[in-house]
Amino acid sequence: MPDVIVIGGGIIGATTAWQLAERGAEVLLLERGHLASGATRRSQGLLLEPEVDPMQPLFAESNRLYDHLAERAGLELALDREPIGTLFLATSEAQLERLAENVPADGRLLDRDAVLEAEPGLAPTVSGGLLLPGGRRTDPAALTAAAAEMARRSGAEIRCHVDVKRVSPGAAVTDGGFERAGTIVLAAGAWSRRLAHTAGHELLIRPVRGWLAVTAPVPPLLRHIVYEAGYALARGPQPGDPVLMSDLADGDVAVFGTRSATAMTAHQNADGSIMVGATRAPALREGDESAGALRDTAARVCQLLPAMASVEVETTWNGLRPFTPDELPYIGHLEDGLAVCAGHSSDGILAGAGSGRLVAEMVLGTEPFTDPAPFSPSRSHADGD
Repeated sequence: MPDVIVIGGGIIGATTAWQLAERGAEVLLLERGHLASGATRRSQGLLLEPEVDPMQPLFAESNRLYDHLAERAGLELALDREPIGTLFLATSEAQLERLAENVPADGRLLDRDAVLEAEPGLAPTVSGGLLLPGGRRTDPAALTAAAAEMARRSGAEIRCHVDVKRVSPGAAVTDGGFERAGTIVLAAGAWSRRLAHTAGHELLIRPVRGWLAVTAPVPPLLRHIVYEAGYALARGPQPGDPVLMSDLADGDVAVFGTRSATAMTAHQNADGSIMVGATRAPALREGDESAGALRDTAARVCQLLPAMASVEVETTWNGLRPFTPDELPYIGHLEDGLAVCAGHSSDGILAGAGSGRLVAEMVLGTEPFTDPAPFSPSRSHADGD
């Protein structure tokens, strides 16, 4: 019988298994699809500075562990060795004023001309921006596979295509039978809430769909990660909020999904492809609901980056981000024999490996490298949920 069963084979589950196994635990990881088949692979894969202070230690440790992982696995192209910089783009004077209110010590507030000098491909209608030195691109699926391999080399067992039906302290029911361990760790992203319900626990994790488009490789067009400074909100349920039965009674929601909040993001990968987003919409199911967000995203990127209008779209995809009311993850014990590391909202990549280390230390009863209190699963939320 293993010491720990980790449920979920995304970046968080894989790094959790890796950190547990390297510390001597016997680990079994169960993934319902293939590794990184959920939100991990369907993300932008960016390592950006977190917006809230409690996430900083997780971010710093994730960066360290990813660098260590890439070096051990020989994954030079799986993440940028050096940051390429991030440009938060103001498309209105109001956005520029908000950016000016909180300029970090290493940031530089830019007027319109300076923005166009930094990114010549942008339309001259922009108002300004904030340029930060940080920001790295990753291949999150490759990092996940590498973390799982490191876990295997330390003795962990990785089983894919195993659907977990129900959990309780120290036990899981799967489509392949019963599994037992000293502790179960829920690291199943947007599916963690439903599994927690089977053990009698409520985790306020709501799935938020994000749509992305990826182009064919093109000559250099972008120098930085470009991120519009603020989402344009749509009518109806907002990202992270509950969808009520009265919302479902709206025919558009029932048939097409909820409306998406949108903000233009774009970055060019090392292979020349360009990834374009970003959207957020409360999700009710897996699949292609809320796909109208792709139209809004395409229109916005063509408006702000005119050269993109003639670039070939190679693929589009969407993933379910696990949002909590305060957008902080749940990391810690639900009860003896049952723990959670899930609910990272849009920060699963930037905080994934650090979160894996933290929950591994908590499960094994060793001193955690950072204060876990902000991530307590039993914390209350200001919105009353």
